[in-house]
Amino acid sequence: MKGKLTNSDDNFFEAKPISDSAVSIDIEKVKSLDQASIVALKKVISDENLNLEVKLISSIKDLDCLVEINKFYIQIVITGISSDEAIIPLKRWYKKNSAPQLILAMSIDEENGLIEFPGLITEKEFKNLIKEPNPKNKYVNIPINSFKGGINRFLSMIQILDLEALSREGLRGSKIRINLLDNLIFHRKKLSLGLLILAGIFATPSLFKPRLLYNLASISANKLEPIYTRSSSEENNIKICLLSPNSSFDGTKNIVNLSFDKPLIFPKTKVEKIIISKNGEIIWSREINSNKKSYKPIQWPIKPVEPNEEYLISFAQNGISSEEYLDITLKASPQKSFKKLSNEIKKIGSSKSAWIKNINNKLKKEQDMALALLFSEKAPDSKIIEKAKSTVINNNKCL
Repeated sequence: MKGKLTNSDDNFFEAKPISDSAVSIDIEKVKSLDQASIVALKKVISDENLNLEVKLISSIKDLDCLVEINKFYIQIVITGISSDEAIIPLKRWYKKNSAPQLILAMSIDEENGLIEFPGLITEKEFKNLIKEPNPKNKYVNIPINSFKGGINRFLSMIQILDLEALSREGLRGSKIRINLLDNLIFHRKKLSLGLLILAGIFATPSLFKPRLLYNLASISANKLEPIYTRSSSEENNIKICLLSPNSSFDGTKNIVNLSFDKPLIFPKTKVEKIIISKNGEIIWSREINSNKKSYKPIQWPIKPVEPNEEYLISFAQNGISSEEYLDITLKASPQKSFKKLSNEIKKIGSSKSAWIKNINNKLKKEQDMALALLFSEKAPDSKIIEKAKSTVINNNKCL
């Protein structure tokens, strides 16, 4: 059962081997990821010449859906091809006697229309993973390598297993936590050798980080702290949230410890004017159109920052006195640890999947670099990257 692969890219195949159960679909013809999962599952069943109907019961678009096949109720959870975790919506599991009996993981590469089914978890295995469940929790993350057996185990179970062997009782309790050790012990003790052979169960370690859009939706801008060096007033009424460069307050001023040469300037609240100064001299300024509902980031507008250099970026807000500003001090790292954005771009190359993976990997420890790469003019034409940009632009979180 091997799907035809289209529009793939060399870096993707180097990073992750394609299993025999991979299928390809025309991604342009589906309106949502839950619909893509149904199309892919029907294709697998058709390729195997099985007389099984896939009936959609309900869905949370782009996250999961509930289907009925051969009287079994299956929750299909949707992850990116680069994810090492699956997000399980729990609402279905708190409906007594209406919970899923199986959870099937689906990984999708939206760029290439490539879909894999890493495996499944039965309701018994799921309950073993989750101890003391809490109805207040809406989601739980399960490692992809906890889903066993690929599509073969799934097809075997829904054809051979007694329907009464899997309950629809659901979850009860007070608190959710993952117990991977218990999970491993459970699989070794409970799964018979015959079922292992019949279902062709295998475990493949995950090679990727969680999906990009999910990570970008969780980042937050920082609220700049007021400094009273420019204004004679005792109270500064400016409120500015800055996503990039990412600053912290040291008790006297807003500081950015810059590790590369061309950061974005990305305020998430309306500003009237931005000024860049060095050694007390203004070297760049721009008036901002205050009528815009949302703002796009500004590419670094002057010559690249050099190691150990220091700049002052000042923000004035619409409706506030022109004498009042909020400042951040930009301090570049020493030569040894300082990077050039152009060199990072050269390392990535032109591969779409390599760009997505690099941006995603840098988000935790190098957020400014990740955002500079995401909005770089050198970024490849990619639907995922465009969605990621939109996610960041529309993300109004501010701490």
